[in-house]
Parts: sequence; structure tokens; C-alpha cells
Amino acid sequence: RSSLTVELTTTSPFSVAPATAQIPGGSDVEVLVTFRAGNGEEQAFLTLTVGDRTAVVPLRGFGVRPPACIPSAECILS
Repeated sequence: RSSLTVELTTTSPFSVAPATAQIPGGSDVEVLVTFRAGNGEEQAFLTLTVGDRTAVVPLRGFGVRPPACIPSAECILS
């Protein structure tokens, strides 16, 4: 079995590493897809390309920002 070179791309707020993966024949490779959460739902695609062949994987994430920390009363020194 021969090895493959796979190009991996996506768009913000997602990222993928590595951008190029060398996969030896008969094996697999782990890639890291990161989601930089905003506030709300985001969708994008992870595109894998080998030569003139392409596979597309849908990505979906939902970011929830914590509420602002507001004191419930005025600070008092004792």
C-alpha cells in the first residue's frame, strides 16, 4: 500500500492541524480540529483533498459565553 498526502482546510471559527497529513499505507493519522467559540451556533466544513479527490465533513459548534460578573452590592470596607 502506498502512502497518501492529504490537504486539510476549514474556515473560522474552526481550525485544523496539521494542514497537510502524510498517511502511510494501511494506517491512520490523528488531526486536531479546534473550535474558537463565540456566542451562538457556528457551522463550517472540513475539506480533505487528495489529488483531484475531495471529501467534505460538516462541522458544527455552539459557543456559550459566561455572563458578565457584576457584584450584587457595593463593596464595603470594615
